[in-house]
Amino acid sequence: MRIDGYFYEVGSSTRTDAHLNCIDEMYQLFNNDGELLRSGSLHDLTVSDRVGDIARKIYWQDDSLFESTHNNEIDQLLKQTKHKGETIGILHKLEKSTQLVVLGVVATVVFSALFFVYGLPAAATFVANKMPVRSAEVISDGAMDSMDRFFFKETSLSVDEQAKWQAQFDSVIARIPHEGFTFKLHFRNMRGLPNAMALPGGDIIVTDAFINLVEHPGEFDAVLLHEVGHVVERHGLTQAAQASAMTVILAMAVGDASGIGELIVSVPVFLMQSNYSRKAESSADEYSFKHLADLGIDPKHFATIILKLTEETLEDVDNDEGGDDKEVNNYLSSHPGGKSRAKRALELSKEFNGE
Repeated sequence: MRIDGYFYEVGSSTRTDAHLNCIDEMYQLFNNDGELLRSGSLHDLTVSDRVGDIARKIYWQDDSLFESTHNNEIDQLLKQTKHKGETIGILHKLEKSTQLVVLGVVATVVFSALFFVYGLPAAATFVANKMPVRSAEVISDGAMDSMDRFFFKETSLSVDEQAKWQAQFDSVIARIPHEGFTFKLHFRNMRGLPNAMALPGGDIIVTDAFINLVEHPGEFDAVLLHEVGHVVERHGLTQAAQASAMTVILAMAVGDASGIGELIVSVPVFLMQSNYSRKAESSADEYSFKHLADLGIDPKHFATIILKLTEETLEDVDNDEGGDDKEVNNYLSSHPGGKSRAKRALELSKEFNGE
């Protein structure tokens, strides 16, 4: 039996046109000029498993190899000589079975869906929780620079007004755990929209229109603590890692800092596109409620500011019969609706006041 292919001598990348001549259990390897290159027993050779029509490799003990796409002839030769490599590989068996191929496709689709629903968020959370605070600060610095260039304008608040709210900010921050973060307050104008947001490194941004809505310091404190909750629970890092795809997640998981650049780009995108999950929003709300109570601040202020941001009233909450919450673009549309959040705050207010 003759099997045509190519021979690769160990230590050389040169390919030689060659063929195997096989008689019984013996072989002779010739180049196409008729020169004998190798000879011996077939049982001294190692043959790779068959996978479809991919070229098979036949190895010598010194790692020289012969490569051929004549898979049927090789299978026949192995069977005739009862070679140890005659058993067809499992991949070739799977590839030949239509039922197994279909099953494999279905399993792949299901696995992929489960991964993106459950695995990707879990991986993003893992990366976010392992990331040093300094890395989060680098991401925030880059994100802040991008947002200042593309989304924000300079604040029009007076120096005295800024100093007033900075003092309020410092007073609250001084009385809560920092979890290693350094919190900073920034005033910005965002096309007249009332908003507050947190960057992963501890930068808290409030817009002029938001400040203009605040009528009681407790309202400011409630939203401030909500944003601090996002930072210390690493919601921003988690969402940025998830948004920037598995390449970045895997890179960050093994300590490769090259993924930070993509995370910097992701932060402004998910903030502007309202990509916080409702679970993260509810968790940040609960963080705010807990620390409001610890600081002796009535949670009702959370209800009043949220209803202002969603353009609803306490009467809307009282008359609510379980309908949809109103959502506007003032305060990240992915937040749970204003009425449901206000209800929760008012329930805690009753507990706070011993009612």
